Amino acid sequence: EAERDAERERALQAEVRALDQSKRRDAEEGQTTQQAKSEIQAAEKRARGAEARADAAEARAKAQADELDVLRPRAEAGAAAERRLRDAREKLRATEDASLELKRAEAQATAAEQKLRRAEAERDALEARAAE
Repeated sequence: EAERDAERERALQAEVRALDQSKRRDAEEGQTTQQAKSEIQAAEKRARGAEARADAAEARAKAQADELDVLRPRAEAGAAAERRLRDAREKLRATEDASLELKRAEAQATAAEQKLRRAEAERDALEARAAE
């Protein structure tokens, strides 16, 4: 902003110097004071317009900075929520994996129990034959 103000000031000073030189030349060439005043007024009007545009640009930049100040915490909160969601999904996958392993272990235990019952039934049958 300071650079823009300084640049604007230098431009205005250069324009004023140019107008002053023009004014002197006009006086030397016999032009009327009214023409010089008109040129100065036109230059001042252009300078006011440039200053108004610079002020408007500055206001827009401030509004954008304010908007960024509002949006930044929201973006950070969104990123944190995404991290929590990712962590929860990883925990869910781990839970699902453990659940699958538990089901496999239960199926193996059931199969082992059935095998044990068959073996006991065979033993009981063998003992019954041996007792006959």
